[in-house]
Amino acid sequence: MASNKLHIKWYLAAIGVLLLAIVFYINILIVNNQQQELSRVSQDLRASIIGKLQGNLDYINLLAEMRRRNEVDAQSFESRSSAYLKAHPELINFTWVDQDFYIRSVSPLRGNRQILGLHLDLAEPARVSALAKKTKQAHYTKAFEAIQGDCSFEVWYPVYRDNEFLGLIAGVYSCEKLLRSVSVSVSSISNHYLVGLTDSKDSFFISLNQRQNADMDNNHKVKLGLENDLVVSVTRLKTSFGDINLYILFLAIVLLIVLASITGLKLKRDMAKRETLLEELRQANHYISESESRFKLIFDSSPVGMILVDDAGHIVDVNQFICQIFGYDVQHLLQKSIDYLVPEEQRTGYIWEQGKYRPISPDVDKALMSDLDAFTGLCANGEVISVQVALAPIKLLSRWHTLVSVIDNTERNQLFDQLKIQNNKLNQSNSSLVKVNEQLERFAYICSHDLQEPVRMVQGFGPLLETQLEGKLDEKSQKYLHYMVDGANRARDMIDDILEYCRSDKVITNYQSVDLGKTCQHVNETLLNQFAQRNGQFIWEENLPHLPAVPSQLFQLILNIVNNGLKFNHSETPLVALKVLSIDDHWQIRITDNGIGIASQYQKQIFNIFERLHGNSEFPGTGIGLASCQKIVERHFGSIHLESQLEQGSTFIINWPKQQKI
Repeated sequence: MASNKLHIKWYLAAIGVLLLAIVFYINILIVNNQQQELSRVSQDLRASIIGKLQGNLDYINLLAEMRRRNEVDAQSFESRSSAYLKAHPELINFTWVDQDFYIRSVSPLRGNRQILGLHLDLAEPARVSALAKKTKQAHYTKAFEAIQGDCSFEVWYPVYRDNEFLGLIAGVYSCEKLLRSVSVSVSSISNHYLVGLTDSKDSFFISLNQRQNADMDNNHKVKLGLENDLVVSVTRLKTSFGDINLYILFLAIVLLIVLASITGLKLKRDMAKRETLLEELRQANHYISESESRFKLIFDSSPVGMILVDDAGHIVDVNQFICQIFGYDVQHLLQKSIDYLVPEEQRTGYIWEQGKYRPISPDVDKALMSDLDAFTGLCANGEVISVQVALAPIKLLSRWHTLVSVIDNTERNQLFDQLKIQNNKLNQSNSSLVKVNEQLERFAYICSHDLQEPVRMVQGFGPLLETQLEGKLDEKSQKYLHYMVDGANRARDMIDDILEYCRSDKVITNYQSVDLGKTCQHVNETLLNQFAQRNGQFIWEENLPHLPAVPSQLFQLILNIVNNGLKFNHSETPLVALKVLSIDDHWQIRITDNGIGIASQYQKQIFNIFERLHGNSEFPGTGIGLASCQKIVERHFGSIHLESQLEQGSTFIINWPKQQKI
């Protein structure tokens, strides 16, 4: 019996030691878990605060960009930023300082009017603003007591246009309100932790609850990572129960673990699933919060007038551009019917129905539909203006709204009126130009035609005179007579070329499908004697395409280029070859000869009328042939150019459209 009792005592002692060991081990785990929890809470609060600061810094950057583009001045600074300040209570104000560090504007103006015009003399703001100007980057001040009496700090953002310093924009934060702005994170732990802001020297401490019950030995601090040395401090609060209750809880946990070993695995799986769902929920909430912030920023900063209308047709929100267009302030328009911005005589003809401004009867011709429509709006001063309106459905807080985009058409209509005037003037000028061109063409044709008669007389009687006076004139007189006859022949050639050049300038309307192969055959027959005299040859590919062209002009084009290849040629066997390539939407005609070639500096000027590179004694001609070629190609909406080198022949490249423009 005594032995059994001894065994029982040792067993109980062993059980007690085991339980104490388990309790001690659990206590260590709990302490470590508390430290990890403190660290996690601190990091979560730090991330929330950093996100809040970064979002506000992005908006300050937007204000700075407006300042660079001169879209904001000292008077409009407050109206631009007041709505943002109302939505972000952690900010005390925005301050605009000019390049000489004088305060030009502050938002909100109420309560801060006394600092306007003051020089930035406070030590910490003066130091950080000078640093921001020097580095061209945003910098944060250390915490200090603001004029409003709050413990605060500031961020200073320099504004530069290229290298020109325009001043700075500052955001002033309240430490206490910054903590409150992350209340979603703070409220969930405020019963267990003392959350505060301080610095590394503990020179101040801002918190949202009492400090007396804090367990200062169970504290965790994490720096925000800013240059202002701000630190997030999280301290565990003491519970109303004593430590014995904690140990009793530990023992109960041990017994529960033993008794619930079977259900533990299931609980673990459920907890893992719950953590997954919570993480997804946190991500979804974060995404929704970011989306709403982004929508608000875009809505307020949009260069287009924006009106948010609920499903009953009442105005929920407007941006500043709507106020500029219609002349109202934001508060005046809220909860007004959309009819308020429509001229009174048109209101009775419309109803707001299913997110659209619809006509009541088919007699009314205009309604605000989903496309961009012209409409009329009523301004605060009674002026009726032309606007363009587009509607887009959007779901906010589980209710469908309509986002109305409004563009003031006043300047656009003025530009259209000016454009109509300019177009009328242009049409008049074009008509006058057509008449002048017709007169010039008629004049050139008449002059060339009338010049033929005296030239024909010289051509007719000159040879007769040479025949009658043959042997009767001295050599010098005979030479003069020969010059006269030769000059008359050249004048006749030039007149013919001028007439052909004028004809090629007419507007083409009678395009035909011309067989290029047959055209080459006709050219070859026309120049057959010349090729025979020079022992030359003109060759072309088989199965050449049909080109949309005026037959006579296409013939003249090929004839002039082939004739040039034969004329400007010192070879004993002159050769001119034609081939065609199909490239995208055009035919490329390549006419190559083995003639004397043309230097690169002269390859453009040969297409000028009357432009000649050789004397008439060496190569006779008028200098009009290639000019006519270029005009024919251009009249058919094509292009022509030359590839050539001296003594290596030439290639004329013609790009001819497969389909002509009519």
